[in-house]
This record gives sequence, structure tokens and C-alpha cells, in this order.
Amino acid sequence: QKAVIMRPTEAVLKIGSHPNLLRVLQFEFSDEDHEFFEVTEWSEFGTLHGYLSNRGRGELTLRERLEIAEGVAAALEAVHAHGVVHRNLSPATIQIGFDRKPRLTDFDRAYIESKQTVYAASYSHHVDPAYIPPELADPSHYEFDTASDMCSLGVLIYRLLADEVPFVDARDAKAKNGRPAFLPSAKREGVGSALDGLILELLRVDDFKARPTASRVLNALRDALGLTSAGQGIEPVSQLQEPSEETFEIGSLLRGTMRIDDVLGTGGFAKVLKVFHLDHQKYYALKVLLDASNADLL
Repeated sequence: QKAVIMRPTEAVLKIGSHPNLLRVLQFEFSDEDHEFFEVTEWSEFGTLHGYLSNRGRGELTLRERLEIAEGVAAALEAVHAHGVVHRNLSPATIQIGFDRKPRLTDFDRAYIESKQTVYAASYSHHVDPAYIPPELADPSHYEFDTASDMCSLGVLIYRLLADEVPFVDARDAKAKNGRPAFLPSAKREGVGSALDGLILELLRVDDFKARPTASRVLNALRDALGLTSAGQGIEPVSQLQEPSEETFEIGSLLRGTMRIDDVLGTGGFAKVLKVFHLDHQKYYALKVLLDASNADLL
């Protein structure tokens, strides 16, 4: 039980900080009292399941749906790069933050090399059968790798684009040889054949190791969003954008990580802003030049 309880925190600590992972801020376990508590980053809109089901929020655009998929793919890229397999990806294990970006969480069933297995013991933890890949359907006998998460991602992308899941469960997926009754392009205008093909690759049941990697899916989604160009990847958030692209109003978000909370002061050459860094969970002072030609004065 202790291994199951500690697994989510162990996984997040192994992966490290990422804008599409829900941060674990503190975890304490008392062996003497058999009690624990965990503090995580706040999720403004709750789970993706609730977010998609909220009729009062309004219909999501195709771009918003693809942006959610892109964020989850980015999270899986980081997860797999650190040797972790989530094994329970679904809308219920994805939180939506105040910036409306997805954050993967609930690593209750995650695989970490050299750690005690928790898969069978955590089978009842937020498991949605529609998102479990065929190779993980039997908790007493299974074979898997990072490609298993990619099947779950394929189901998620299908759900985002078609408003329903492609299969009821793993048995249904195998019976239909990984081919849903219809493809998302038949349900939603603007979805092209490239996305249809990507989803079919992700839903493969004949050879799970042949599914696309998270990096490949991420690049495909960024292409669909227009975030990449020939020979270039998306610009890292660590690079400074042109001043004209930034909005320095209170409450705005800079580069997806820094929220402007206040103006601390203004001088002849620059103004200083109070910003809260979402990844670091700390406040910083950010100096903004009023004239870029004065950059050599810093």
C-alpha cells in the first residue's frame, strides 16, 4: 500500500518540472501513524473529463482541442525520456490549469524501473477501460513499454476530435483490429487525413511497439497547429521573444510560465514587474526595457 501511495510522487520527482505536468509541491509520509499528505499545484478547471463535459463553457474550437492534445504529447515526451510509463492516461488523469493548458497527473499506476510493481494493486484507481491498451488489459499478465501510453494518447486525440471514444475497451479494440467505425475527419470539419492516419497508427493492436513515439506525435500536432516550419522545430520557451509579441499587462502570461501580478516601479529606461513563475512556484522581479536600443545599459 505504501508503494502505491508513494508512486505518483516518485514518478513526478524522477521526471522533474514540466509545464504540462501537475507539480507535486510537498509529500510527507508518517510510518509511525500510517498517514500521508500530498500538496499539488492548483487546477483551475479540474479534470479534462469535466472540462469536456461542461456544457456551460461552450464548444471548444478545433485549435483548442489540438492544443490540449499537443500539451499531453509534450508531457508524455518528458515522461518517457526519464524512463517512466504512465499506464493510465485518460481525461480523468489530466488537469486543466488557469491558463487552460493540460497537466498530466495521477501516476498511481506508473512504471519506474527498479521499483516495486504497483500495476495490479492500483487497478481500481481511476481506470477508464476505453483508454487501456490491449497489452495492459490483463493486470496479471502483461507486456508493455512506452508505446502503451501512445495507444491511450490515440484514444484521447480521437475523443478530442470526434467527441467519443473509438472503442469501448481493449477487447473491443482487438475485435475491430484497431480500426474505429469512422475517423475524426468524418465528424469534424478541418481534420485532415494526416491526423486520421496518425490516430490509426496510435491505435494499432497488431504490434504495439510499432506505434509512433511521443516526439513524433508532438511534431505532427505542432505541424497541424502551424507551430513548426520546414527544417525548424518549435521555438523553445527559454528563448526571448521579440518585445512586440509580449503583452505586459497585469494578469497576462509571458512565454507560458510567468504571470504578471504587479508593476513594482518605472524609471527612465525600464519598468520592473512582479511576476510569478509557474514552474518554479516563486516570485521574481522582471525588468522590461522601454527602448530596446538601451539593452547595452543593463
